[in-house]
Amino acid sequence: FVIHYRSRGRQRLYTVGKVRILTLEQAREKAKKDIAHRNEVDPADRHRAFLKAPTFGELAKSYLENHSSKNRSYKDDKRRIEKRLLPKWKARKLDAIAHHEVMELHRSIGAEILKRKSGNSGKHYEANRTLALIRSMFNKAIAWGMLNAQHRNPAIGITAFEELERERWLTSEEMKAVADGIQKLPNIYCRGVFWLSLLTGMRKEEVVQAQWSYFDPAS
Repeated sequence: FVIHYRSRGRQRLYTVGKVRILTLEQAREKAKKDIAHRNEVDPADRHRAFLKAPTFGELAKSYLENHSSKNRSYKDDKRRIEKRLLPKWKARKLDAIAHHEVMELHRSIGAEILKRKSGNSGKHYEANRTLALIRSMFNKAIAWGMLNAQHRNPAIGITAFEELERERWLTSEEMKAVADGIQKLPNIYCRGVFWLSLLTGMRKEEVVQAQWSYFDPAS
């Protein structure tokens, strides 16, 4: 079904829908709605804009290449995007992803229960990091012009789960096992990197890039 109409002085031809999907009455009703405000919003232009609108898959590609690749979180971002986000939204238009869908995804990840000796612990950390990633991606979409500046970020306003404390100290038995493991390393330089990190708290990059001038052998 097609309609032939005039909008802003131009003659336009616009497809309402397929015959096998719409009845004649449904097509007529849709045509009436589509051309009711044709001088304000041309239905043909609106449909063309929809087809050109970026998808979540396009945003994911730009985000990983132009933003996340520069950050330490790149591997985790890539894993979460490929495992959790693209299977759901790859072909979806960005402005079609709703707040309630992001909220439901956050809740579903949090509902994946891990069985541990200390009891049940929800995957709250993973859910919260995924939520933060979605929020960041949509912020970039707006900044890059992939979404209208007035579009509301669908990840805003969702309350993150409370997270359990992740920091703990090694027990004496665990510390002895670590020391034994280091001493068994065949490469003396590898042993040195691990011992220096363990004794000083320095990061791996700091140890590897350290120079002799940084140390005072007299102290």
